[in-house]
Amino acid sequence: MTYTLNCFTLLVFTLCFSFYGFSQSKLTDSIFDKVEQYIEEDNKEEALKLAIAQLESVTNNNTIPLQVKWNSKIGQLFSKNNNFPVALTYYNTAKELSIKSKDSLSIATAYFDIGSLNLSEYSKIIYQEQNINVALDKKEAAFKNFNYLISNFKNVDNTEEIFAKTYANLTGLYSYSAEYIKAENASEKPLLTTPN
Repeated sequence: MTYTLNCFTLLVFTLCFSFYGFSQSKLTDSIFDKVEQYIEEDNKEEALKLAIAQLESVTNNNTIPLQVKWNSKIGQLFSKNNNFPVALTYYNTAKELSIKSKDSLSIATAYFDIGSLNLSEYSKIIYQEQNINVALDKKEAAFKNFNYLISNFKNVDNTEEIFAKTYANLTGLYSYSAEYIKAENASEKPLLTTPN
């Protein structure tokens, strides 16, 4: 009798937990859609408030994939507002959580996001003719992240889009540096190879 009761209790607990996980995922998707709608309406402040509130909610529930998703989205919002240091903090958190959960696609995405952020910051510094040493550090960080991504995630499923964007970004980086042959080679990579 005790064994049957324990099995029944375990079954009920599992079903409740599965339903909770499913309903939380559905709720997160609808909130994510609302954040995207705010972004499209150029209401970044409301998008950021909602995204931060959602991140706090999923952090309290210790759901790592959702924490990765929301840290990445908040990083993207800060990046769009040219608040690169804060964006980098969120992107780094997403990367650390992705590594912890051993989710290769999320790790690859994090390296892409961090590389792209450094590229954006490099471009802005060069355009505004600011500190060249800082610009070179950002350029080097972008190369480092993109090259790590290309070297380590070739056999990860569903990375085609990330690789195409990475090669496009490398084309831009090489062009900024007047390394036109390397830029041309990088621009042809997605056409010649697929990562999988």
